[in-house]
Amino acid sequence: MKTSIYTAKSRMSTAPRETIIKYVNTSSDILKECIAEYREMAEAADGHAVDVGRLSDGWPE
Repeated sequence: MKTSIYTAKSRMSTAPRETIIKYVNTSSDILKECIAEYREMAEAADGHAVDVGRLSDGWPE
């Protein structure tokens, strides 16, 4: 059975302490991975923006 984040959230008040700890740790790990991916994407976008600027500046008018 698939459990959505909303279902998991609604069950937090009755979940055992160990389950809550696992949920928080897993959520934290996922958030860390997302942050790393977004940083990589932002760095790539910045690099592309610099390239576009250089090409634009170097293009004869």
